[in-house]
Amino acid sequence: MKINFYSSSLKIFTNQKEYMEGKILKLDNYFEKLEDPSSKIKVQVEKLSSKNPKKNFECIITIYLPGGVIRTSHVGESVEASFDISFDSLKIQIKKTKDKKVNRQHDSISQLSYESLEEEEIESDSQKPRITKIKRFSNAKPISAEDAIRLMEISNHDFWLFLNADTDRFSVIYKRKKRGEYGIIEPKMARDGA
Repeated sequence: MKINFYSSSLKIFTNQKEYMEGKILKLDNYFEKLEDPSSKIKVQVEKLSSKNPKKNFECIITIYLPGGVIRTSHVGESVEASFDISFDSLKIQIKKTKDKKVNRQHDSISQLSYESLEEEEIESDSQKPRITKIKRFSNAKPISAEDAIRLMEISNHDFWLFLNADTDRFSVIYKRKKRGEYGIIEPKMARDGA
């Protein structure tokens, strides 16, 4: 399993990397997919300009697995504290993923491929709205809205872009403010009429 450390706002010291890496390597006990050669983990730590001393650092842990992505993000008063909170959340996400996998042996999610997902970091002019990352993917396989919800929940996001198997269009599914409700945004095409 390959672990990449990244930060655009601070230097991650060797002892911090060793601390985080030591905990991450124990995840193999939780999840056999981490042993897959295509699995990789990205740990991003950023210094925040927060006035709250307990929210100085943000740690985002992303695991790219065959068939999916798991991501957690939390803030804390130090690099290690923000990592620890994210790591605990990550273990919960992995358990959810494992439980769902056991309950759905032939789940279509297992057939999804994220190997073609590309991320590009962008430098921006501070005078303009900031776009700091572009993600591109290819070979998207059509999935149902229900599968998109499960992928969104597993990755701990509030929305998910997917190729809708029912409409053959790219759609965004998102969490609504009312508990347990979701919405879908999709383009209206000229062929649909007025």
